[in-house]
Amino acid sequence: MLVLGSPIFIKEDQVNYSAQIDNEDELELLITRIKENGFKAAYCPYIDLKNTSLIRQAKEAFQKEGILLGELGYWENMMDTNPDDRERKRQGVMDALALADELGAYCAITCVGTFANGSHRQHRAESFSERAFDEIVNLAQQVIDTVQPKTAKFCYEIYQFNVLDNIDDMERAVKAVNRKEFASHMDLVNLVNSPRNFFKNLELCRDFTERLGDSLISCHVKDVWMNTDVNDDVAFKEVMCGRGGIDLAGSMKVLSELDKTVPYMMEHLTSQEDYFEEAAYLRTLAADNNIELI
Repeated sequence: MLVLGSPIFIKEDQVNYSAQIDNEDELELLITRIKENGFKAAYCPYIDLKNTSLIRQAKEAFQKEGILLGELGYWENMMDTNPDDRERKRQGVMDALALADELGAYCAITCVGTFANGSHRQHRAESFSERAFDEIVNLAQQVIDTVQPKTAKFCYEIYQFNVLDNIDDMERAVKAVNRKEFASHMDLVNLVNSPRNFFKNLELCRDFTERLGDSLISCHVKDVWMNTDVNDDVAFKEVMCGRGGIDLAGSMKVLSELDKTVPYMMEHLTSQEDYFEEAAYLRTLAADNNIELI
């Protein structure tokens, strides 16, 4: 079963999918907006780990309302070449996993990053090396063994600019980390890193679920357009669902056939209204294809 989730914005200056919650009023507002827009899944909110009372209230409130917390994202460069920055960021992802576990979320997710100082969105040849693969395996083991989550999983998102840019290495990572708390996460658009993958995206979805379905914990849903003019350089651009080349009906069908509940999380749109428009499109598409999407 697929459970559709959306970022919900409760503050004018909110920049992350996960809302920062500092008090009971903000918690109530977040839950109200999730419910009134018909969502059964949401991004896990950020709450100060020291605020144990608010964390407890939040967990109880989400469970009472039947709202599934799909994931808590921590988007920093885990392989930062500056030692102090790397240590700070790795502590941050441990805190994210600890919070996700306390709140009853499905997982905490981060990007692998790249061998550079600063942003994780940088291209470096060494980021595709065996050293990089060993680094992310060791990090996952360290994070899990330090936090020791009871229910939440830890996972990496597939990205085009590092070693986890393909199904083979994601499968290899799950085996190498060798922890039941380590899970796989599917972002079909992020697997589309060539014209070949663009045209065979449904095949990629099937391959992923066949090989990694048992470890799959959460999924992003979005669409991508490719410039198909062969005289130009290859260019991909994320677009709203239904405006690109992803076989959304086909991929929803594949994911819905898994014997588990899968959070199906929208992302990368520019406004709350866009998310609501995309949610309506996905719900209609699912209904037209007899796919259960709640």
